Amino acid sequence: MSDPAPPGFRSASDKPFLVGLAVLGGSYLLIIGAMVLADLVFLNYSDRPVLGPEMVKQGRYTGGEVTVSVEPSRGYFFRKGKNDAGLQLGEQHIASDGLFRAASGQAVLLPHASGRPITASLRPEARVLGIAVTN
Repeated sequence: MSDPAPPGFRSASDKPFLVGLAVLGGSYLLIIGAMVLADLVFLNYSDRPVLGPEMVKQGRYTGGEVTVSVEPSRGYFFRKGKNDAGLQLGEQHIASDGLFRAASGQAVLLPHASGRPITASLRPEARVLGIAVTN
């Protein structure tokens, strides 16, 4: 049998440890909840296209209409600038920002006022040609 504990000896309680553990665990849960809430409120998960390089050199075109060569049936993103009336693709006229498919090989940027620079943006939609997994 074991000897009885010496008189006046008392083991310490685990309550301070358990209270500290509960506070620490609760704070972690609070942080995780705040991150999930921020993720739901502030992030936008709508699909956005991956765009290629800018095709319109900013500030270089100050005359009238500007012709830009495009690849037929490829997707492009057009963003209208302050001095732009839109984009003309053959018979199709694009006056708002967004994605479109090129029907012909040339796009014409239409300015509002002649003598002011073209500020529109025209960028091709990126294409994935291949994926390589290397070790």
